Amino acid sequence: MPFVKAHLDFFVQHLAEATAEEQWPGDNIKDWWNHVEPKLKQCSKINPPNHKMTRNQLKQLCHANSRASDLECAVAVMAWGKQNRKNGIMLFKRFAEIEPIIGDMRSGNIKYPKAYERFHDIWQKPPRLGMGAAYFTKLIFFCEPSHKGYIMDQWTSKSVNLLTGKDVVYLRIDGYVNKKNTVKNYQCFCEYIEKLASKLGTSGEKVEMAMFSKGGSNKWPWRQYVIDKT
Repeated sequence: MPFVKAHLDFFVQHLAEATAEEQWPGDNIKDWWNHVEPKLKQCSKINPPNHKMTRNQLKQLCHANSRASDLECAVAVMAWGKQNRKNGIMLFKRFAEIEPIIGDMRSGNIKYPKAYERFHDIWQKPPRLGMGAAYFTKLIFFCEPSHKGYIMDQWTSKSVNLLTGKDVVYLRIDGYVNKKNTVKNYQCFCEYIEKLASKLGTSGEKVEMAMFSKGGSNKWPWRQYVIDKT
């Protein structure tokens, strides 16, 4: 699997800056849920962690042997990703539809491609789900024990497309991940991350983190590079 050399060279220069996992905490889990839960008519009562979580802490929470419920895992992942709270309300109104997928992933009954297929089917159906691929692939990454189903958001998708010189992931005009991406697109996306990790002698997770980079007013070099080149 060839990569575009000029883009790859720049990516490699800035790989290390994104790989310290303590740099990746999201929102306070309890605070996020306290904004969402009152807007739900019926929902199981939970007591989510009253702090931010790193990626490794979130993996531990979502592990099948933890005491966390599937709902607690979903809430923690959405808060970690800083999901818009209005979208969170929409999502958890439909939680009964996605809860079995989370349970099947955590128990090892399904692998990440099947989980993507099932989430994708629900994504197609009205009313709005409140999350797209960027968020349900977060659930896949943290809840499926292999952690090989990587987060496919607009920045990791643009990065894979740029580095490969191919439309591996279809993007909308506004840059977000298009609903027409099937499980084949997702598997190809994950395979490119694994191949690049192998080439660079690192993990797929670290490649994914570096692809996401950092936005905001003080963007990291790779994020700015992707903006400039796409």
